[in-house]
Amino acid sequence: MDLFRQLVRRKSQHRFRDVEKMTEEDLSAVENVVASAVPLDPAIKTETEIVPASETSCKLGAEYCILFYSEKKGDWLRNVGYIGEQIDLSLTALNVGTLWYGFGKTQEKQKNGLGFVIMIAISKVSADSFRVSPLQAKRKPVVKTWKGGMPSIAEAVSLAPSAVNTQPWYSEFDAGVLNVFRNSKNHLMPSVVTDYFNRIDIGIYLCILEVCLSHVGIAFKRQLFPDTEKSKEDMIPAASYELSAGEGQILRITGYEDDMRSVSDSLDSGDAVSAETDEAIRRLELYYGSFEWKVDFQSDESGLLPRDLRRGVLSEDGIDDLLGRYRCLTGAADG
Repeated sequence: MDLFRQLVRRKSQHRFRDVEKMTEEDLSAVENVVASAVPLDPAIKTETEIVPASETSCKLGAEYCILFYSEKKGDWLRNVGYIGEQIDLSLTALNVGTLWYGFGKTQEKQKNGLGFVIMIAISKVSADSFRVSPLQAKRKPVVKTWKGGMPSIAEAVSLAPSAVNTQPWYSEFDAGVLNVFRNSKNHLMPSVVTDYFNRIDIGIYLCILEVCLSHVGIAFKRQLFPDTEKSKEDMIPAASYELSAGEGQILRITGYEDDMRSVSDSLDSGDAVSAETDEAIRRLELYYGSFEWKVDFQSDESGLLPRDLRRGVLSEDGIDDLLGRYRCLTGAADG
């Protein structure tokens, strides 16, 4: 499942409305999603349990809650955030509304020796309960959370949810390396509470960052830094990502480059425009200005692409001129 497509749709259901009672099939799908989540640190023991919301303190109209338990080891909070956000996005694809419920209480504070960490409230909701535009999300301006190139990735990953919307992350991208920090002074609650939830938030952020990078085929090597002690620093290193063009990104650019050359040769020949050329033009029109094109363009600017990779399709003038030639020859309407 491409979780990137759920980033815009995902919305915190602070009040569950238009809910539908979950069927056994729905619950089975939720259980499969929960079971498939991958930890950030496999060495940390975790468990999950799906219980009726009535067995918790959640009174927001949700039908069930997913409870997260963990041993208190290493970056256990960040690990739970990383696991939980995979579940969050995957459930959105199933039209299951979600809410990270930070102050929720449960009857079971321990499970197989693991302590309760946090819960996600869930209910089956109508399709129109989700976002249709990223503009509906209230987030800080990207300039306050990201420095350096790859602004399209920055905009996408800014949709990550966080406790009381603190957005306690700061990223710096330079020379192919993306460094992620936790802003330890980003307090809207008592510091001990904020540190607890913001460590979970960083796990959520890293999950969404990796979803974005994987979606566009950017390869990365991740290095995690411990964030387990109280620090006097404002910006605490969380992770470092060494980025490079992955196979998926190279294949995408090469494919559109082939389309561009094929269309150009067809138009140069003077022959009647074929159905194949029409289809290639449609693909180029969809690609040009898309999220993927913007990321490919910015990857080129940032030096992530191989030097010998043909990339004329990333030239704004080149592809725009080609589309203009096609329209003139065929009388096709602009746009």
